Amino acid sequence: MAMATKLAALATEKRERCNCNGVKLDGVFYTEDVNECEEEIESLFSDMFGALNCSEESDLTAEAFIEKDTPKGTLTEWLERCCDVIARSKEVMRAASNTVDKLKSAKIEDQQTIIRLQGETIKKQSDELQSVHSTVQTELKGYSEVLKKTCTQVITQKNLKAVVREAVVRDDRGKNLMIYGLKEEEGEELKKKVSAVLEQLDEKPHMSTCSRVGKEGSDKPVKITLRSSGAVRQILVKSGRLSKVDGLKMIYLSPDRTREERDIYRKLTQDMKQQMKDTPERYYFIRNRKVCYTDRRERSPSSEDSSKENSVVLENSVVSV
Repeated sequence: MAMATKLAALATEKRERCNCNGVKLDGVFYTEDVNECEEEIESLFSDMFGALNCSEESDLTAEAFIEKDTPKGTLTEWLERCCDVIARSKEVMRAASNTVDKLKSAKIEDQQTIIRLQGETIKKQSDELQSVHSTVQTELKGYSEVLKKTCTQVITQKNLKAVVREAVVRDDRGKNLMIYGLKEEEGEELKKKVSAVLEQLDEKPHMSTCSRVGKEGSDKPVKITLRSSGAVRQILVKSGRLSKVDGLKMIYLSPDRTREERDIYRKLTQDMKQQMKDTPERYYFIRNRKVCYTDRRERSPSSEDSSKENSVVLENSVVSV
C-alpha cells in the first residue's frame, strides 16, 4: 500500500512538472511534444536494454528483471520515467484530439462557404443569362421588323441549306494543304515523301489523308488533310524556306482553293508580275486578294525576311495553281 501511494504521488508530481515545462496546455497539438515523448521512450528502453543485456522490447519480461536482480532503486527510477512518459503522452493525445476536432470543424465551415459561394455564382449566372435572353429577344424582334420592311428576297429552305453546305465545305477545305511539284514515282510511299518535305519546315503534323489528285499526268498535285486550319496556316507561313533547299526549290505549297479562287489568284499573280517589271525597286506581295507593295529600302532585315517568307507562300500558291 505504501509503495502504491508513493507511485501515485510521483505520477502526480510528474504531471504537474510536464504541465509547466513539457506539453503545452493551450489545447494545441505540437509535433515537438511527440518528438520529446519519443526521445524519452527511446532513452528509457536504451537504459533497460543495457542493464538487462538485451536488444528487443519483447525481451523486457518479468523473468528478465528477476534474473538480473535489478535493484529497487533502478526499478523505481524506470517506473517513475514510465509514469512521466505516460502522463505526457496523454496530454499529447488530448491536444491531438482537440486539434483534429478543430480541423474537422474548419473543414465543415469551408465546405459550407464553398456551397454558399457556388449557389451565389449559379444565381448570378442565371440572372446574366436571363438578361442576355431578354436582350436577344428584343434585338431579334427589331431585326425581324427590319427584314419584313427591307428584304426583297425570300429566304427559302433550299437557299438556307446551300449556305450551310457552303460554310461546311469551306471549313473542310481550310484543313487541306496542296503540294505541287513533288515528283511522282511508281510504288512511292507518298506519306513518307510528304513528311520529308514538311520536316524541312520543322513541321511534323498528323495527316488524316494523303493522296494525289487531278487528271492523269506526271507529278500530279498532292492533297493532305490536317487536324485544323491553324496547322495549315502555320505550314504555309514557313513554306518560303523550301526555295532555299536543294531538291525542293520547285515544290510549292498552297491552300486548297476553289476554282473561282484559283482564277482570282492567277489574275493577281499576272498583275503582280507586270508591276514587278515596271517598278522593280518595290517589293510586291499578295494579301487579302490585293497586290500590295512596299519600298525595299524602308524594310528592316528582320521584317524583310518575315514578309518575304509570307509573300513566297502567297506567290507560290498562286503560281502553282
